[in-house]
Parts: sequence; C-alpha cells; structure tokens
Amino acid sequence: MDTCPACQQDADIGWYKATMSPLVATPCGNCDVDLGVTWKAYLLAMLPGSFLFLLAYLLLEEESVEQYIAFAASVIVIALVQRFFMPISLDEQSKATE
Repeated sequence: MDTCPACQQDADIGWYKATMSPLVATPCGNCDVDLGVTWKAYLLAMLPGSFLFLLAYLLLEEESVEQYIAFAASVIVIALVQRFFMPISLDEQSKATE
C-alpha cells in the first residue's frame, strides 16, 4: 500500500508506480494530487537492475540467449523494486502550487 502524502490514504496507483520517474507524475486515486518520486529514490530503485544488466553485459557471451534472459531479468528487477520499495512523494509542481 502506497500512502498519499497529501490525503494520507492509499494512493491506489498500483503498477503505475513501476513506470514513475522524477519526470513523470501519477495522480493519486483518491485526491487527484500529482505524485512523483525524488531523483535519489528513483536512482536507488534503478541500481539493482542496472547492476544486473551491467554484469550480464560484461560477463556473458555477446548476443547469447543467457545474456538476453539476464537483460530481461534486469528490467523485471527494476520494475519490481520500483513498485514495492520506491517511496512516493508529492510531485515538484504540486508542491509549488501549494
């Protein structure tokens, strides 16, 4: 459950959170305020999948099935970490209008 910082209820954004970035805001399902993520939280969420991608690129044979599977796994890891561990906050534009 992702708590909206504005209304303190479940933000009801589901898997949209996996595609959020500091440049893309998602509205809260209850109060319609724009929710975003900080650059720090976003980059920390991208780190495990990016590390897996880099290891696959460096250690596995180029254009092998194993390398492609590892690349796909890294994208899945990024989406899962963003969905379940990345904290949400008010979008910067929403903060400016308050």
